[in-house]
Amino acid sequence: MPWQCSECGADVATDAQAVCPGCGLPKTSWTVGDATRTLRVPAARRFEVLRGVEPDAVALDAATWTPTEVARAVPRARAASLAAAGRLPAPRDVLVVRVLTKGARGDVKVTVLPEARAASDAVFPAPAGGEAGDVRLLPVFGDGPGDLSLPGLALLDVSDATDGGVAPRLEVAAAGKPARAVRLEPAPRRAVWVELEDALFRTESAALMPEGRDPEGAGAEPAPHAAGVGALAALLRHHEEHPGVALLVAGHTDTTGAAAYNLPLSQQRADCAHAALVGDREAFARLAHARHVVADRQQVLAWVARTRGYPCDPGPVDGVAGPKTQAAVRAFQQAYNDDAPVERLSVDGALGPRTWAALFDCYERGLLDALGEDAAGLAALRARLTYVDPARPAVGCGEHHPVEAPGVDGHRSQANRRVELLVFEPGEAPALACHAGGACAPAACQLYAPGRYERERLPTMLSARRWTATWEGEARFEEAARLVVLAPGLPGGVPMAFEVEQVGHGVVATLEATSTEGRVEASFAAWFQPDAVAPPVDLEAPATFPPVSFAYTLRGAGRAVRSPPLVYADRLNALLLSRGEEQPLVRRRYTLRSPWGSFAGETDDEGVAVVEGLPPGGVHVLVDDELAREGA
Repeated sequence: MPWQCSECGADVATDAQAVCPGCGLPKTSWTVGDATRTLRVPAARRFEVLRGVEPDAVALDAATWTPTEVARAVPRARAASLAAAGRLPAPRDVLVVRVLTKGARGDVKVTVLPEARAASDAVFPAPAGGEAGDVRLLPVFGDGPGDLSLPGLALLDVSDATDGGVAPRLEVAAAGKPARAVRLEPAPRRAVWVELEDALFRTESAALMPEGRDPEGAGAEPAPHAAGVGALAALLRHHEEHPGVALLVAGHTDTTGAAAYNLPLSQQRADCAHAALVGDREAFARLAHARHVVADRQQVLAWVARTRGYPCDPGPVDGVAGPKTQAAVRAFQQAYNDDAPVERLSVDGALGPRTWAALFDCYERGLLDALGEDAAGLAALRARLTYVDPARPAVGCGEHHPVEAPGVDGHRSQANRRVELLVFEPGEAPALACHAGGACAPAACQLYAPGRYERERLPTMLSARRWTATWEGEARFEEAARLVVLAPGLPGGVPMAFEVEQVGHGVVATLEATSTEGRVEASFAAWFQPDAVAPPVDLEAPATFPPVSFAYTLRGAGRAVRSPPLVYADRLNALLLSRGEEQPLVRRRYTLRSPWGSFAGETDDEGVAVVEGLPPGGVHVLVDDELAREGA
């Protein structure tokens, strides 16, 4: 069946084609234009929008709400990934759309998306009384504040096909009011970014600086958020704590100079930053030596003097290649040779490729210090890196996407001389057709197209050292376990939050906490969650209930650290006594009932019932359909 790409408009002949041949857009965002895949709203149908109710508890006579003019369509597969990332709104922000059609009978299978859970199928009965017909419940999530009276709703895929597609328009109406058209637009994707910003790239330079300073003025203060080595450390740790994300390194210039000159410069900036990120010593030295200015030398030497203790401070960063700067280079070369070098340097005061390689070794030491890792640990973090396009991990965008004074040629701008490290969750990455053949075609760019992406700066990490999340204690009935995170480098007094989830279900509690120095902890005992009970099962000994486990994620200080799972491990060990006579019920059949189902067993020769692996929620033990009496 043919379909049309929602990004570039290309027509694709069959469903079997997984990506658009024009722009490479994956299947999860297709817009399907035929009648069987697109929800049509003929005049005989009407929608009622009900506000503030869960999809599985809709009161058909609830108060209605007037819809907005524009809604954003989210394909089913992407909605599931949003749910897995915890980016769906709270139930109070949920709108439910009701579709009534005449003539349909019986139950209808619909797709619902409860808060913070993956998409799942459920069956809802047709409404009793009133207008007969099928009922489709379409979860609609607001991405605006307050009472959702603004444009900007996200609508789950409502097509009949299981593999996706979105409706281009709907007609909706509050009860008793005329229908009105709602135009659906693709929901913006999300990019998390670390900017190796203006302070790190001087005019004509592609050398990545280890820290942020004002390259054009007299200021010498570090950048207000992680820069240089600190930003690389934060990105590596973020990648470890968010498995499945993909990286793109994008270099930029300002609009001074010719576009043909700026494109390779932006690529060199991206390549130099990427070389530092992945530990490519030779590429970093080659690029930094080829495209740097005197002020770069001075800034790097001053940083090495302050952080490594080498006697190589060149004085003010003034861009003048005087005797003091040359002496600082010689001092660095000598101190490096005295400090277990990778290779010995000629002490000649010339900052050539070999000396830049030695400076790279100082960057590496800075990374190790920031991460609290040894060389093997740093290599393991780098091995986790995955890319939007492994063949093009770094791209140069030239002068085409300025953040300051867009559309103004010849504009000299520190803000536009930058490298962005962009991280995308599954299903959110752009196609890179704009960089086919090594060029930059801004008209085909998805990433920087207006309104296409919501950009979120990676929060500043107070520490990029490895944090360890553990449980202390066991998960048992009416017993609390401690959630403990050892957090080297984290100061005391920082607000944090533990998100506790029942594995396979979703978040069941959020616990606020305040750090002590290097540690965060909280207590949790709410093991039984009625909404998280699996379908009941009937078991015979020696079978056991499916295990129920819990995990948590600590969020705050720019981090998201996940614990290993803790299996709920309750057990029954009870002596069953007859009523009145209080005699042990030896070799008697009993039934154990819990919210998760029933378990049939037999007492032993002493009248004791032992059952391991009980799920949360407690149990009742029945003998002959009566509640059994338990002895000491």
